Amino acid sequence: MFTVYLYSILLMPVIRYRHNYGYVLLTTGGLLRSTKCVNRGSVRCTDGNGKEWRLPFRGFTSELRTRHFDCVTMHDVIGITGDETGFSDWVDLRGDFVGVWCDDGVYLALNAHGRPVVDTAYKEPQKQLGQVVDLSSFRAKKSL
Repeated sequence: MFTVYLYSILLMPVIRYRHNYGYVLLTTGGLLRSTKCVNRGSVRCTDGNGKEWRLPFRGFTSELRTRHFDCVTMHDVIGITGDETGFSDWVDLRGDFVGVWCDDGVYLALNAHGRPVVDTAYKEPQKQLGQVVDLSSFRAKKSL
């Protein structure tokens, strides 16, 4: 077993990840500084089969690595900055982004300009609408 290091970005970017009604600052290796959070630095991802996962955020990688490793769609990333302290120069983001799944964690793929790569192939799954049934017919089917 070997470990693959995907740290190829010169800057130490920080992302703003939406968690419940607030946000968490994540950088290479997880939470920024000594921040504490219930999710422990994990992010919501969807694989190619549509299955949702909570994977630890490991850092950043080049979009070229998406050709060689398994990719997932990362959700709820709402901002990025090149400031390693996370205090200034925030760029607001919208959409779902490409992540590389490696070493039981996810790395956010960044393009040559240091911005996350948008996952254009991802489509939001359609939710099943509730089905209204008559209770008497439901009970009749259940008793059979």
